[in-house]
Amino acid sequence: MTSEVLDQKTFLDLLETGGSDVAAALAEQLEQDFTRLHSDLQAHLPLGTAVNFRAIHLIAHEMKGLALTVGAHVLPEISLRAEKLAQSKDSAALAATLPDMVAECDRVRTALSQCIENM
Repeated sequence: MTSEVLDQKTFLDLLETGGSDVAAALAEQLEQDFTRLHSDLQAHLPLGTAVNFRAIHLIAHEMKGLALTVGAHVLPEISLRAEKLAQSKDSAALAATLPDMVAECDRVRTALSQCIENM
């Protein structure tokens, strides 16, 4: 499953850039960042009548960047879509996209954990 979700080489190369001293701290920080963003995103679901488009846009933007950094395959695309929908204030399309983004974020978090365990 891990290879379907992210490019393990990209992630492991990222961890190795700072050497073994930095790898564990960086891996932990990435896991915390994805967990925080996942939680922040879920706080906006389900979308109601008072949608905070700015907050969702910022979450999607940060998640896109993190997903690209770790080599995720699908999450950057979904995050970009959510970012654009939040920017255009398309609540109907955003309501359809955010659950996919949450689910894919879960998959990335699981894949990261598996990679870290296998280090």
